Amino acid sequence: MIVANRSPVRLSKNSHGGLSVHHSIGGVAPSLVSALQDQKADWVATALSEEDIFAAKEAVSVDIGDINVNFVVLPPDILELSYNKIANEVFWFLCHGLFNAAYTPVFDKSFFAAWEAYRLHNEKIADAICEGASYGAKVMVNDYHFFLVGKYLKIKRPDLETTYFLHIPFPTLEELHILPSVLREELLRAMSAYGSCGFHTQRWCQRYQKAVSEVLGIKPKAYATPLGVDPVSLRHKALDGVVRDQAERLSKRFAGKKIIYRTDRLEPSKNLIRGFLAFEELLVENPSLRAKTVFFARTYLSREKSKYYQTYKKEVFDEVARINQRFGGDDVIEFVTDDNYELSLAGMLIYDVLLVNPVRDGMNLVAKEGVAVNPKEGLLILSQEAGAYEEMRGGALGVNPYDVSETANAMKKALEMDNQEKSARNAQLSEVIMKNPPALWLSELLEQAI
Repeated sequence: MIVANRSPVRLSKNSHGGLSVHHSIGGVAPSLVSALQDQKADWVATALSEEDIFAAKEAVSVDIGDINVNFVVLPPDILELSYNKIANEVFWFLCHGLFNAAYTPVFDKSFFAAWEAYRLHNEKIADAICEGASYGAKVMVNDYHFFLVGKYLKIKRPDLETTYFLHIPFPTLEELHILPSVLREELLRAMSAYGSCGFHTQRWCQRYQKAVSEVLGIKPKAYATPLGVDPVSLRHKALDGVVRDQAERLSKRFAGKKIIYRTDRLEPSKNLIRGFLAFEELLVENPSLRAKTVFFARTYLSREKSKYYQTYKKEVFDEVARINQRFGGDDVIEFVTDDNYELSLAGMLIYDVLLVNPVRDGMNLVAKEGVAVNPKEGLLILSQEAGAYEEMRGGALGVNPYDVSETANAMKKALEMDNQEKSARNAQLSEVIMKNPPALWLSELLEQAI
């Protein structure tokens, strides 16, 4: 059984009043679907759309391949508090190091009301697992939405073999101390109630073990298994006619220019603004590159109800407009906001430099996907705070994500690098991306279930 907040499907109403099933294209779900590779599985997810709720209430069978999807419906106010107020505005910010002295949550009665909603959400998910799982089943629970599910499973279904995997970074012990002490202890105790806990890197794993050891005085079962990509599948997708057409149009539009590319969700941890500032500094210090280089940036919008994301979105748009105006046109940074997987792949086919500079990331598969499909021996600039850097440091140009000047220098180095060094770096990266494809990654996780 697989448990994730989002389902592996996107449902839509069809002309006959029924539901059409499409593959999900965002978040953790696509990697998990790829990992299953025709294995039979039950999938428990939160009902996030009207169509999800309809499928659950009308008991509509929702299958994708050999995966049967079961939706858990929550009252809208509970979902809002759990998903937006706790998961996305507390845990996401905490785990990505986005809190600081100027901005931390206010732990008042309204916060603890939201925490109760998060608890209820986790318990309802646990109930769905208990109802659907056969005796002794292996259950894999995913991500920061469900830190607490393990404590309910341990009480209600001790026969289950469980493992929990956190796809985002784990915070430092000092960062955990931002949380109220009772909440911090509850969180760590609930995580240690799973049979085991997994992380993409040893760095995140060791942070978790240290926190549990110091706060609870116990040694938890934990492991690190980095998720890879399936290069063969990705290259096959990149051969799709729609992707090729997009890539050809982009190549014609950017003809004669070197292409710096990024593709991200539009959100603070992805660090878009510092990437744009680095490009601005590159052009200021190297005026001749203005006519020879373009920054093609595509993002898709996320969590638009959050005031923090609304503010960040405006800051990004304003910064792009300012930089383009400074250099006399709207073609200096070509900034596209849409949820277009084909366009994302097309960009990966044509880049000369791929910029991946998050302030912190659990893994970041874009770095691996770009290497897998780019035929030009384009270079990767990678944040040292991305989980992927642990494996890719030899071939990538590593940067401190906060250091704009260092990132600008890395861009210049990448644009000027000779073919021999580019080939050597990409050969090393190609070896990395062949390791631990999704199917192997999942089998290793399930072996850790206890």
